[in-house]
Amino acid sequence: METRFRALLRALPVMLLAALALTATAAPVSATVSPPSGIVGSALSISQTGVANSTAYTVYFAQSGTDRASAGSVTSSGTGVISASVQVPALPTGTYEVWLRPATGTAYNAGSFAIAPSLTIAPTSAAVGTTVSVIGNGFAANSIMAVYFGSLSTPAVQTTSNPAGSFSAQFTVPSVPRSLYTIYARDSSFNIAYASPGLTVTPGIATISAATGKVGDTITLTGGGFTASGSVSIFWNNSDGTALATVNADSNGSINANIIIPAAVRGAHNIIARDISTTTNTPGKQFTVTPKIVLNPSTGAVGSSISVTGTGFGESTSISFEWDGTAIAGVTAATTNSTGSFTKTFNIPTAISGEHTITARDASSSAEAVYTLAAKITLTPTSGTSGIQVSLSGSGFHPGVTITITYDNTVLSTAPGNIVSLANGTFSASFTVPGGVAGNHTVTASDGLGNTATSSFTSTLSADISPVTSTASPGNVGQDLTITGIGFLPNAAITVKFGNDTVGSATSSATGAFTVTFKVPAVTAGSYTINVTDGANSRPFTFVMEGVAPAAPVLTLPSNIEKPKQPIVYEWGAVTDPSGVTYTLEVGNDSTFGTVFMQKTGLTTTSYTATDAEKLPSVSKDAPYYWRVFATDGAGNVGAASTPQTFTVGFSFADFFGAIPVWAWAVIGVFVVVIIGGLIYYFYRRGATY
Repeated sequence: METRFRALLRALPVMLLAALALTATAAPVSATVSPPSGIVGSALSISQTGVANSTAYTVYFAQSGTDRASAGSVTSSGTGVISASVQVPALPTGTYEVWLRPATGTAYNAGSFAIAPSLTIAPTSAAVGTTVSVIGNGFAANSIMAVYFGSLSTPAVQTTSNPAGSFSAQFTVPSVPRSLYTIYARDSSFNIAYASPGLTVTPGIATISAATGKVGDTITLTGGGFTASGSVSIFWNNSDGTALATVNADSNGSINANIIIPAAVRGAHNIIARDISTTTNTPGKQFTVTPKIVLNPSTGAVGSSISVTGTGFGESTSISFEWDGTAIAGVTAATTNSTGSFTKTFNIPTAISGEHTITARDASSSAEAVYTLAAKITLTPTSGTSGIQVSLSGSGFHPGVTITITYDNTVLSTAPGNIVSLANGTFSASFTVPGGVAGNHTVTASDGLGNTATSSFTSTLSADISPVTSTASPGNVGQDLTITGIGFLPNAAITVKFGNDTVGSATSSATGAFTVTFKVPAVTAGSYTINVTDGANSRPFTFVMEGVAPAAPVLTLPSNIEKPKQPIVYEWGAVTDPSGVTYTLEVGNDSTFGTVFMQKTGLTTTSYTATDAEKLPSVSKDAPYYWRVFATDGAGNVGAASTPQTFTVGFSFADFFGAIPVWAWAVIGVFVVVIIGGLIYYFYRRGATY
């Protein structure tokens, strides 16, 4: 009210001057305008009498004697009466005279009208994040305009009014709780107008961190107008599918959520938030999907396998592939699925090293990714002994330059001697594997311009032993074994050990070749390790020593019940064995040889003559000597003892008396009795005489 009063005071002098200027105009019988104030665009009723009959009058809003705007035209009746309605024109706030001006003749002042500021918004109900249009009229001309949302101190939008005091603007509904909010505008002169009934805020997505992107991108969205502390689910295109994310709104009904863009065809899609409590969906927030390809791996060499995964292309469309803008020979097209995705695997074409662009293209879009091509070499074979020929091929090198090949950083002689890469960065050559330590060795190719490739060659040892022994086919003591080898250190001392004992040696050739022949030492039956080494490389073999004992010898002299002369000569039959044999002679007092009077071991012949020191005491036939012989082979296998034989030596009363017949003993007994009896009688008679 105070504002209108000040405007009326400002307009009063102007009205007085206008009245004086029009003193020559005929005064009508009556003139009114209704209402006396209002807003731009509102209806203004004019009642006028005493004007010219049936005359057209233009209605002007004037100020300070100047017509500012026309409100249209009215026509008087045949009796000079005007009763019509016009629309208040767009003018700045203030009080204006309403004039009726005919094309010719007398003009009439119908009264005054005060224009007040007004504000309208559309729509009057909107979701968070959507756009609201604001139209203002009746404000100060050419003034800075600020449109405010609710109680927020920062303007929702700012603009400048035109000379007519009008403006239009738009603002985005901020993330606020669901409610009815006051919307008002204020100019620099503090003229204020409120939109009626205000703006009703409904749930909506306020912002997204990116409006365009690719499948798999993570974007952040904010929103408001949701149920305080309620659950809100985020959907892609519609709320019938699986939610991309579900979050809880804060106490003001606002949300902040991160989502990952799902597989989708290229073009515009809607992101929708659903208030679970009220089952209310927000308007869609548009997100545009663009094509993308991912290379796996993104680095490699010519001929390497690569998998290209594409997303965001058209549905069920054909995808072709290019290498640096040229179609890749031999690579067929892929077809996208219903979400515009595909996967294609192919081998990298021949090219020089560096970064190259792989393009996937459909009929209306494409996507690119960078593949870094590195130099590569291939060896055939990748393992073997020294001295063999290895083929070498390379790709990804600089074209037309000399390629240097090294083996463990030592430059190799190659065929051809001067390797020059071709225009496509490839080359072929061969080399002879030098002698060296068994294991992995690094072969390197370099073009001197920073392009280097390596490959591993496994140097192996080749060594064989002949003959090969086993449990089924064992070896024997003194057997000749031969070991041949290649791939050992060149010109190196080769040592062969049987267990811990050195049994042979040699010197390897320039390619690490050698041959060593040796005899198997005397060892017991079982398995043994034979190891050949050059000090750095070694190769073990297993040798199986035979475990068959030799047969029992057959005794010849002395035979049973024989009484040989001393020194006694023992003789027996020979026994054979692959490992050679020695004999053990034993003489005892019974067949179990519990007591051994003499034992001779390591005998190499089939006879033994006892020494004088080994003469045996005389024994009778009833307690003869027992003797036996058993053989032991070179592997320590002890054979069964021979069947024992007996013999006696020297004079034996038992043997003597035992040789007299029974009848002789009877005769002797009679003579002995007679003699003894006679002696007894003799001595008896003699004693009686004395």
